[in-house]
Amino acid sequence: MLTYRKATAKQCDAFLVLLREKAGGYPEPPLRVMGMTWNEFAEMVRTVGKVRAIVRVRTTVGFVERRDRTFPVHGVALEPPFRGQGIGTAVFRDLAGKFRTSVDAIELGVHESNPRARALYERLGSCAEMALPDVGFSVLRKAIGVSRA
Repeated sequence: MLTYRKATAKQCDAFLVLLREKAGGYPEPPLRVMGMTWNEFAEMVRTVGKVRAIVRVRTTVGFVERRDRTFPVHGVALEPPFRGQGIGTAVFRDLAGKFRTSVDAIELGVHESNPRARALYERLGSCAEMALPDVGFSVLRKAIGVSRA
């Protein structure tokens, strides 16, 4: 059973460390394309984003962040010992169910060096929306709610 708790300031910092240091440098190329520095992105995560800690039993296993009506998942950032245990699948199914009425879509970037993650996201219903070949990323999106036009 997974729960999602509002992240503390310390947990937001842990999320940023996990994204930057344990993700093999994936965040920097897309940030360059968007014209953002890491520090600008980190400040946006801390002030605009709604970071949630993913908790299994009493252990924080990772983090997700949400903004606006699209839930941009900057990665299901799981600590290494918790990878390959079905947590990513459970997170995406939970997010789709819990946010169906307040979010139109889940969107995420996946790096070309991680075909296993891309296969998971596609198996769960995400479709490629945009390719960023210069940085080796694709943006995938899964509609989960009724769009408000």
